[in-house]
Amino acid sequence: MKKIKLSLLSLLCFSANLAFNPSIANTTPTQANKTDKITQTKPITEAQLADILHWITNTTSNNLCNGSFKTPQVLINHPNPPAINSQKMEISADKIDLQPKGISVFTGHVELDQPNTSNAARIIKSQKAIIKRDANKHIQTITLPTTVSDEDANKFLIADSGIIHAASKEENFKQAKYHIKMQPSTHSTSPPTYWGTAAQYQKLANGDIKLIDATCSTCNPIKPSWSMHVKHMTIHKKSKYAEAHQMVLYFHKTPVFYWPYIIFPTDTSRHTGALFPSFTYKKKQGLIYQQPVYLNLAPNY
Repeated sequence: MKKIKLSLLSLLCFSANLAFNPSIANTTPTQANKTDKITQTKPITEAQLADILHWITNTTSNNLCNGSFKTPQVLINHPNPPAINSQKMEISADKIDLQPKGISVFTGHVELDQPNTSNAARIIKSQKAIIKRDANKHIQTITLPTTVSDEDANKFLIADSGIIHAASKEENFKQAKYHIKMQPSTHSTSPPTYWGTAAQYQKLANGDIKLIDATCSTCNPIKPSWSMHVKHMTIHKKSKYAEAHQMVLYFHKTPVFYWPYIIFPTDTSRHTGALFPSFTYKKKQGLIYQQPVYLNLAPNY
């Protein structure tokens, strides 16, 4: 089957032609299996989650996790994806129901590349995409009702469904598995990558990430030594800190501590705040709780 490829602008300037794209149309069984894993009802194993998130084990690497998440080179070459409405987008699909105004439906091996396939800064894949435009032909929403993957140089997620609000720059994905690479700081050129699962993965209008009913860690995903489970957490990407509500810290699979609310840096820079507490027990004094506090008086302290 030939695939239809369109160049789409927010103002809907279409240049349509028929083109065959074997790299998209001929999905291999391995690629299909990775997409299907998210739909299974039974819990997935840590190894399956690592595979879905494109984790590559490398025992000779210098990082403590002995591996890294694989990102396509084309995305690495274009690390700053523009907003949906600010630049054209190339869309390919097996079938297109195109309307000059209102709702257009794309089905079968749908791929949205921004700005185009050869210079993509963001790649979205699904089996169906519904694009709604207003009377002025501006994109309002991109609805992805089936399994969807969304990837750029600093993020990868795969979810049961998603919706992108182009005008407000807000995005919402349900039942997501994700990894997010933090921006480097002045103290470190190797920022951590947070990964996990979330009942809802939301990108807010200011670029922050909100996770609801989520897990999170920076360890090797195949055998993480620690992880956190949160009711909801907001990652402030520009400010480089996160705030979490109802967080349970796990050491391997054992819960060890609970915080109703906590703020922590998402990079290696120093912030004023409480450090991890310590507990001791003495026969005469009983349980002793010690809470160290760090004061960041200057960056070089």
